[in-house]
Amino acid sequence: MSERKSNADVASRRHLLKLGAMAAPAVITLAPASARAASSVLCYVPFPERGVTAEGVPCDSSTPGGPSGPNPPGGPNPPGGPNPPGGPNPPGGPNPPGGPNPPGGPNPPGGPNPPGPGPTPKSEELCFAPDGGVLNSEQISNGFGSEGIGGGDMDSYNAFVNYLDRVKAENLQGASCLMSLNYESPKGS
Repeated sequence: MSERKSNADVASRRHLLKLGAMAAPAVITLAPASARAASSVLCYVPFPERGVTAEGVPCDSSTPGGPSGPNPPGGPNPPGGPNPPGGPNPPGGPNPPGGPNPPGGPNPPGGPNPPGPGPTPKSEELCFAPDGGVLNSEQISNGFGSEGIGGGDMDSYNAFVNYLDRVKAENLQGASCLMSLNYESPKGS
């Protein structure tokens, strides 16, 4: 009788091993998908604080579109106006003729100019920055559009793609995110 139990135990063990062998490919198949899902939550590419130019280069304080530069010096003051004529003499004896009027005084110096709007930047010199200062892996995977890179604005999209290409090429912060997504530039570079 004990022999029969042991044969039953061996058969059930074999059955479990077969089930385990069938389940192993399923685990291996599911593992990359779950890893990819986790990366979409954790993976992002940070952008410079002031954004990037259309060429994907970080903006700095000298990039047009930033704070305006110094104002030009004040212009010349207009010349002094004519002096009023001498007033009438008081009644009484003969009036002496009116004396000469004194010359006009100096004009005060020109004051400072009010702050100007700064130079008008060309569209390729504007600075672009994503909301929150980062692009997450979901936005990068979605590509162009309202839920993707640039939020539907083609100028922003091109600037962000140029920066992402630069991050990947120069191995800057965020490059590992791009590599985990197998990011390829839509420009084919």
